[in-house]
Amino acid sequence: MNTPFHWQKTIFLNYMSDVKKLLSFTFSLNEKSFLFNNHSRIMES
Repeated sequence: MNTPFHWQKTIFLNYMSDVKKLLSFTFSLNEKSFLFNNHSRIMES
C-alpha cells in the first residue's frame, strides 16, 4: 500500500494531537489526585 506523503503527514499530525490531549488529560488527573492526597494528609495531621 503506497500512501501519499501528505496523507501520512496528516495522520501523523492527528496522532500527535491525540497524544498531546491524552498526555494533558493524564497530567491533569495526576495533578488533581496529588492535590487531593495532600489535602487529605493535611486534614489528618
